[in-house]
Amino acid sequence: MIVVVASEKGGTGKTTIATNLAIMRALNGKQILLIDADSQQSSMDFSRVRSIENNAPSITCMPVVGKGIDKIISKFNENFDDILVDVGGRDSSTMRSAISIADKLIIPFLPGSLDAWSTEKMADLVTICKKEINPNLIALSVLNKADVNPKNKDNNEVIELIKIYRDISFIASTLYYRVSYRRAIGEGKSVVELTGNNKDSKAMLEVNTLYHSIYGN
Repeated sequence: MIVVVASEKGGTGKTTIATNLAIMRALNGKQILLIDADSQQSSMDFSRVRSIENNAPSITCMPVVGKGIDKIISKFNENFDDILVDVGGRDSSTMRSAISIADKLIIPFLPGSLDAWSTEKMADLVTICKKEINPNLIALSVLNKADVNPKNKDNNEVIELIKIYRDISFIASTLYYRVSYRRAIGEGKSVVELTGNNKDSKAMLEVNTLYHSIYGN
């Protein structure tokens, strides 16, 4: 399966989602290729840290930026069980090329109207792609860095705004704003690999729910 994590807006936590999904897929015995299609190369940094720390299982990560990313994905697709693509936070030829060949597109968004409005641009892109290039594309949105305060209405308000986009399905696998996500990235791990005092059962449940929503197994 080819899964692309992308958003027109930066800072939505695409790398956090991509790396956690990649590691969890590897933990389930799959051969994974993680493609870093962001000029900031955050997934590559994560991969280097994971290698330095000798965290197992290892994953293959490679940088690819440019319009022809769809051809590169096709080239490696037969060599891996799954491919995950972490795309930079803006509408670009790289993003459009990756989406054109994706089985599933994951669009993270943050609490607040600005993110709902930026997701509208992604919704338009998805509609065009499904109509003209990739009719089987499944586009899913997920709330990331949600406020943990149950009295804050921002989470529910932005979810209601996101739900209006007909070609993007909202998945109720919310990831909350937790220190453990940053800590795991810094150690080259998924949150499900944290142990001892760093273990965060709530974050583990969130990521597991998201994983099963996407892969179903």
